[in-house]
Amino acid sequence: MALSDLVQQGEYKGVQFETFTNRGRTPKKNAIHRYPNSRKRFVEELGVEDGVYELNLRIYGTDDYIQKRDNLLRVLQSEGEGVLIHPTLGERTVKCTDYTFEENIRENLGECTFNATFYEEPEQTTANPTQVTNNAISLANSNATNNLNLASMVNENIVITNSNNYTIALDKLNQFSSQMNTVGGLMPDPNAEFFTVLQNFENHIPEFLADPITLGSGIYDVFRQAESDLTSAQSRLTAFQTFFNFGDDDTPVTQNTIQRIERVKNNDALNIQIQINAWNVASNSINEINFENEDELQSVETILADQYSKMLKENFFEQATIIQALTIRNALQDGFIFLDNVFKAKEAQTPKIVDVMVANTSVSLTAYQYYDSVEQADALITLNNIKKPNLITGDLRIFTDV
Repeated sequence: MALSDLVQQGEYKGVQFETFTNRGRTPKKNAIHRYPNSRKRFVEELGVEDGVYELNLRIYGTDDYIQKRDNLLRVLQSEGEGVLIHPTLGERTVKCTDYTFEENIRENLGECTFNATFYEEPEQTTANPTQVTNNAISLANSNATNNLNLASMVNENIVITNSNNYTIALDKLNQFSSQMNTVGGLMPDPNAEFFTVLQNFENHIPEFLADPITLGSGIYDVFRQAESDLTSAQSRLTAFQTFFNFGDDDTPVTQNTIQRIERVKNNDALNIQIQINAWNVASNSINEINFENEDELQSVETILADQYSKMLKENFFEQATIIQALTIRNALQDGFIFLDNVFKAKEAQTPKIVDVMVANTSVSLTAYQYYDSVEQADALITLNNIKKPNLITGDLRIFTDV
């Protein structure tokens, strides 16, 4: 079979063309990590972007030339994605982002050459609530394994060689314990197993500092028991958010001695470990929360996304080895992908907020008009901060049906 037999007739949105040259590129998504006072550099490969295609399109004709040219102009100018049949790569879903053309008319023969750029569109998928539930379970299970593995890796950076640093590390773990006791105040059962697990952790803090590798299991056990005993998903989210800034207010230490460098590494390792655990268990709760509206959902989504971004920039990664940094970042990225899928499904199930114009009416009547019930009147009053619900005029924010 000749090569020419493998080349297809080019086509975009149903309009055919010929092509003699084409170029393409598929950019790679890389993150280059550099470290202060070090020549060390690490390139983290994050996959590839969708393709970009630059094609030379050619149409020609005699009496039908103008019609052929206008047909191709029309689809290149049109908005929205369309199917491109690439002469050698086959079918692609793309959008045309720009083009130029040049005409050459000789007697009764017209020829037009276009140089067009097409950006490949990603596959559109609809979030499936059942699949998202399974993803959330997978997220919880994978976090269980990840946290123990990562804790061991993080704690390799904890080294106690002098009494001053031991005391500071001890104070930090006592601070964690105290904050967890506050979480205990949210427990519906005053005799919950959580209090026994936390007490056991407090009793073994000196042993954990003598063998920091086991410390990860102790911190993990406290978080998981708290997650189990806090029966309300909303209370879990609220409680664990309080750990998102754990250690952020540490007093800066000038690293001008070996002991001070050691102290900073200890603090950074403990901080990132506690923040990762908190973010994971907070993320696990999202699938169980029924958000009242998209504003509420987006607010929580932003909080968790911001915390994810903040953790990736923590000082710990400047101290960690390349392998440690890569492994922990990858684990966080996997958790964030699962979380993103959960939010996509939740968005499809959550009422949106739109503005409507009302005049000389009441909130109760408006609620009845839109929902066939006055039960949503109080929600509309709260949403719009209405002081006089019996007579309203102007823009009113309402919930849409899911």
